Amino acid sequence: MLMIMLLQQQQEVAIAASGLKRTETWSWGITAWNAFACLLCPGCIYCMFGALLCNIFAYVDHRAGDYSAKRRKMLCAVAWSVGAFITSIVVIIIIIVVLFVVYDAGNWTSIPTVPGSDFTM
Repeated sequence: MLMIMLLQQQQEVAIAASGLKRTETWSWGITAWNAFACLLCPGCIYCMFGALLCNIFAYVDHRAGDYSAKRRKMLCAVAWSVGAFITSIVVIIIIIVVLFVVYDAGNWTSIPTVPGSDFTM
C-alpha cells in the first residue's frame, strides 16, 4: 500500500512539474488484433499469451497516465503478436507442403468414398 502511494505521489509531482497534463487515447485495435491472432494461430499460443499480457499491462499504464511505458508495452505486444502470426503462417505452409508434396497427393487411395457418388480420386 505504501508503495502504491509513493508511486502516485511521484506521478503527481511529475505532472505538476511539467505544468501540462498529457492525455492520450486508448485504441482497442491492437487488443482486437491480439484476440483475433490468438484465435487464428493457436500454434504459437505462448507468444500470443505474452502479447495479450503486454497489452493488458499497457492498458494499466494508460489508465495510470504513464504514457511512455504504455507505448513501450504496446510496441512489445505488437511485436509478439506479429511474430507469432508470421510463425503460424509459416507452420501452416510447412504442413501443407508436407501433406501435398512430400506425401504425394495423387496416391491417396485410402480415403473412403461414399458408395454411389461420382466423387473419385
